[in-house]
Amino acid sequence: MKSIRIAAWAGVVVTYFLIGLGGTVLATNSGLSCPDWPLCYGQAYYSGTYQVFLEQFHRFTAATVSILIVLLLIGVIAWARKDRALLTMAIAAPMLLAIQIVLGGLTVLWKLPPQIITAHLGAALAIFAIVITIAVLSGKPAPGKEHPAKTHKFAQLAITNALLVYILMLLGSYVTGSGAALACPGWPLCTPASWAVSNHLAEINILHRIYAVFVGLVTLWTVISALRRWRVARGQAIVGLVGGLLFVYQAIVGCRRLDCAAQGTGVCSRVTSRPRDRRLGYAGVTGRARFQSTARRAAAAGD
Repeated sequence: MKSIRIAAWAGVVVTYFLIGLGGTVLATNSGLSCPDWPLCYGQAYYSGTYQVFLEQFHRFTAATVSILIVLLLIGVIAWARKDRALLTMAIAAPMLLAIQIVLGGLTVLWKLPPQIITAHLGAALAIFAIVITIAVLSGKPAPGKEHPAKTHKFAQLAITNALLVYILMLLGSYVTGSGAALACPGWPLCTPASWAVSNHLAEINILHRIYAVFVGLVTLWTVISALRRWRVARGQAIVGLVGGLLFVYQAIVGCRRLDCAAQGTGVCSRVTSRPRDRRLGYAGVTGRARFQSTARRAAAAGD
């Protein structure tokens, strides 16, 4: 079990880095630096610009994650095949990985369509959550200090929160990929002019905003529930607190994308001159970290 746990946590770190690297590739417009796939200009390694290097580095890191997932499957079959939960997760990961590889190829060959980009991120986050779950379940279970019904109730809340954050990240990815990020220059409301000029994109943008507020309320509820369990599950309470702080941090950094130059009026509009990598960066890193935090709470509570 120790070897499985080490491999799983290594997979968590590398997968997290891979997802962040994928966001960097997209933000720097490096996604089509290698027009072919899986090779780059017909070569296993092509020496080109910085953008070409980023795209190839992303591919090589994805290959490393693939190897780790295959090793996890082999390890679970060899040493923990009687554990149904671990075996199920270890089998599901390579299946999702195969889908992810296909989506990665289509992302390049079909010239970055927003639907494929969103599906690509969705598969990556699902693999990330599975590897985290394997890492948590392969550890030594701590003795329970509360009634199983209460633990089960919190586990349901944490899992629900993780799913909501998952959907929020997919929606955010589609907002960026479809060009709807600046469809509403007003904030927090969408100005009538925006609706008149680009109705469809404005609808996507405002849906993302409303849903983000809803997820924030559920996250707050989850954090409060975790902190109330401080005496019986201190580790989960700490992880919950970190997740809540990450959500607040994401909101603060998101506000920095706004042009609050209304000179004290309190009316803000989105900054259109911000570099694209800065607009994408805050959602990529903090969003994934918050998803990781919520997924770890869910896995630990269900242990």
